[in-house]
Amino acid sequence: MAAIRKIKGPRGGSWLVQVRRKGHPTINRNFKTKVEAEQFAFDTESAMGKGVFVPASRDPSRRTLVKDIFERYRTEVAANKVNARKEQSVVLRLIANCDFMEKPISEVTGKDIANWRNQRLKKILPSSVNREWNTMSAVFKHSIKEWRYQIPGGNPCYDAKRPEGADRRRNSRWSDADIQAMMRATNWRADRLPQTCRDYIGWIMQIAVESAMRVGEICSIRAGDFHPDKRAIYLAHTKNGDDRWVPLSNKALSYFQFLA
Repeated sequence: MAAIRKIKGPRGGSWLVQVRRKGHPTINRNFKTKVEAEQFAFDTESAMGKGVFVPASRDPSRRTLVKDIFERYRTEVAANKVNARKEQSVVLRLIANCDFMEKPISEVTGKDIANWRNQRLKKILPSSVNREWNTMSAVFKHSIKEWRYQIPGGNPCYDAKRPEGADRRRNSRWSDADIQAMMRATNWRADRLPQTCRDYIGWIMQIAVESAMRVGEICSIRAGDFHPDKRAIYLAHTKNGDDRWVPLSNKALSYFQFLA
């Protein structure tokens, strides 16, 4: 039988839950709200009744803190990605800005995610929050599927609403006037090899327009990736992790022939 009582404190106090059942150790837990306390009591008694209750001493999900999971993801998973530095940086920001990092991973809920979202929206744009959200969700997904940690409600990111405006489509396109302005700003010339950073920006812009490759993909190209006989560039590593061939227009082909 579970007993719930209010504990007085300087900040409104807390709610103490005590669960006693024959054949199981006595469970004592504190919660900020009565609703959380009642939910914990119900879930614990239900698990004991079904014979699936696992004491915290034997359940790594109830002993491992969220920050430890995120740090493990940063060193074991993010470090091996193509964009490792960027991904690791996002994980570090999450560790620094999430109030629930000191919680056991089994206790994180959609409410924690929603509170984090609301706080971040006060400092950064919805699109930036959404990118951090993607990484956070990936961490929880990996910890559940690969490391077998148990979160009662599953991935908590699925139980909260993403920030409004985060998935707004990018419909703007560069006009010829925009491109020409960029070329003038970089002092680009088709008959001059790049020497300075500004020169490279001009060439990257021209190649991007002709091939639709991403900036990161263009910057990763090596001499051996250019195949003039196939009129194509081979990209071994792309944003989604797959390799692909990029066909070249006549102008793009001439650019690479000149640069090679």
